[in-house]
Amino acid sequence: MILSELEEDCGKEYYERLHDSLEKSRVMEGRKELIIRFKESGILDQTAFALVRSLLSQMREELEKETLPVMLRHYPQFNFRNVVSRVYEDGLSIPELIKVIDDSIDLNKQSLDQRNAFLDFISTIWNIYPHKDLDGYSPN
Repeated sequence: MILSELEEDCGKEYYERLHDSLEKSRVMEGRKELIIRFKESGILDQTAFALVRSLLSQMREELEKETLPVMLRHYPQFNFRNVVSRVYEDGLSIPELIKVIDDSIDLNKQSLDQRNAFLDFISTIWNIYPHKDLDGYSPN
């Protein structure tokens, strides 16, 4: 009865907009409840974790397919697998890792741009590959 009076008093267009707005708020409330249930059951965390793992996997694949070949052309003595292994096993910090690498690659002989590119590459490795100290997770 009230709704029919509202439609008569305010017009059909206003009534339809109000009705649509109420429907949307019900849908949003339903989504909110669903998210709360997903959080409580752990499904949301599992989904977020799976998404992060997928993104890290993509980042690693991209690094190995695109950046690594370029670095190996410039630094053929660079042992990528050894560095990834050292990041995991030894828990080296970035400066410690650079010191290990610098023993085999003299970065001082490189241009500033080459050094920056290489240091960025090492930092990326350190951030996206797993660390034993982090239970197999990466800082990213």
